[in-house]
Amino acid sequence: MVFAAKEVKTYTDKQVKNNFYLTIVNHVLDHHSLPALGSKQFRNYYLRPLKVSGILEKKGYGTWGINLDKWEKNKYKYTDQTSKNMGRYGNIIRGHGYHFKIKLPHIIDWSKREFILKKSNIPYDLLKNGAYRIKIFDNKLWLVDDGIVFRVKEAQSFYSKDAENAELESLYYVKRILKRLGLRLGYDLSHQGKYMIQVDKAHYAKVEDELARKANHDKEKIRCVLNGEEWLLVDKSLAEDELEAVGKKSKIDMDKIVVPFMNSLKEHYDRTGESPSFLNVIEAISGLVKHDQMYAENQASHLKYIKILGENVGRLVDETKKVKVAAWSMGQTKIGDFE
Repeated sequence: MVFAAKEVKTYTDKQVKNNFYLTIVNHVLDHHSLPALGSKQFRNYYLRPLKVSGILEKKGYGTWGINLDKWEKNKYKYTDQTSKNMGRYGNIIRGHGYHFKIKLPHIIDWSKREFILKKSNIPYDLLKNGAYRIKIFDNKLWLVDDGIVFRVKEAQSFYSKDAENAELESLYYVKRILKRLGLRLGYDLSHQGKYMIQVDKAHYAKVEDELARKANHDKEKIRCVLNGEEWLLVDKSLAEDELEAVGKKSKIDMDKIVVPFMNSLKEHYDRTGESPSFLNVIEAISGLVKHDQMYAENQASHLKYIKILGENVGRLVDETKKVKVAAWSMGQTKIGDFE
C-alpha cells in the first residue's frame, strides 16, 4: 500500500474521544498550529497536560511545535492508543518490526549523497551495495539510488485498537522522521507535501491474549504455517502474552481473521454458556488451515474439470453447428443421417 499524508484541520467528537492526543500532535506537526476542537475553554483544558510536560511548545504568535523527544518518551501517558486502559480483555494490537520503502521525488543531487551527508554532518556507513546507512533516533535508514529503506528500531511499538490504526500511527512516525531528515539534508523529501511510503514488512500482536496466556503457561508452542509460510504464532514479548500475525499479509490476518475468530469464541460462550477448551481452539485453528488447503486443492481440481468440460461443450457446439448447416443444405431432418 502507498500512503499519502492527508491534510486534516478539524476533528469530530468521536475522533477526539478515541484518539485525541495523537491527532493533536500530528496536526501541530503538520500545520504548526492548534486544530479547531470546539470552545477555547474545552481545548485549553485538554491541552494543558501537553503544555505542562513540555511536549507542546509555543513558538510564536499562533505558532506551535512538538518536542518529539519528550513526546516519544511520554506519549503512552496521554493517548488512549498506547495506554493499557483499553482493558485487559479488550483488543489491544501492537504493531512492530516495521520495514518501509520510501519513494522520493526527483532530487538532482541525489547521486551525490555522500557529499550531502558530509555537508550536513550526518554520520554514515557506506555499504558494499552502494547504500549509505544512517541512524536517526536509533532507526536505521538506507539511502539508495531510488529512495530510502527505513527500518523502525526494535524498541518502537505502536499500540491501537486494530492493526489498521497501528499502521497509521507508524506512518505518522515515519513521516516525522523524514521531515527532520529533509531539514538536515536541505531537501524536501515529499511529493508536494505528501510522502510516498510503502509498508514492506510488519508484525501485529494481540496483546494480553487469553489463548497466548494459556499456551505460554502450559509451555505449548503454537505456530501456524500455510503453504510453507508462517502467518500466526504465540509469543511472549515485553512481558506480555501475545498472539502474533507475521508475514506479508499480517495486517489483514490480524484484523480480518485473528480478532474476529477470537471474538467468535466469546460470542459462542455468551450464546451457549459453553467454554471452549484449549484443545478445541487448537483443533479449530488446525481445521481452518486444513480447510484453506483443501479449498485450494479443490479449486485446482475443479478448474481442471471445468476446463475439460468447457472444451467438450465447445466441441459439442461446433458439431451441432455442422448438423444445422448440413440440415439446411441437404434437407435432412434426422441427426442419425449424419452419423
